[in-house]
Amino acid sequence: MEPAPRPVRAEDAPALRAFFQALEAERCPFLLEGGLPTTPDSVEDLVQGFLEEPRSALWVVERDAGVVGLAQFAPHAHPQQRHWGHLALAVLAPWRGRGLGRDLMAAFLAWAGGVDGLRHAAVEVFATNAPAIRLYERFGFTRDGVKRAAARVGEDFVDILLLSRRVDTLGK
Repeated sequence: MEPAPRPVRAEDAPALRAFFQALEAERCPFLLEGGLPTTPDSVEDLVQGFLEEPRSALWVVERDAGVVGLAQFAPHAHPQQRHWGHLALAVLAPWRGRGLGRDLMAAFLAWAGGVDGLRHAAVEVFATNAPAIRLYERFGFTRDGVKRAAARVGEDFVDILLLSRRVDTLGK
């Protein structure tokens, strides 16, 4: 049996850096505010930030090749919006279609149901990413809206779908 997603550890920073570099090389449309962290310091800062914020989470999926998938959740900092946050998932191309996204989503939802005060999770996904949209909808995310031509991928402008779901009722 393959290892399940697990919370990130400080010593994962070098493997995460390689993961982000691989995403960048494949021009993966991964939405991360501030772009992908690819320097050693930026990856270490990212990991440390997730380790220090109890309402944030970062999981990794490892295979022999290193980190091949991740899920991250970051709550809003504004006091009026602390009850929700953003989820992002990414799996390297050679590993897509093998259930890793499903495993990462299940790990997130299991964690989210136990976070005091967390009510909603939101995702933003390129409208052209049908497998990711199916995954989110399979896990109960519903479409809230569309940002028209919100991202530029090469020479094309792509819509971004906004999806969300309640997470505070899980396991109750």
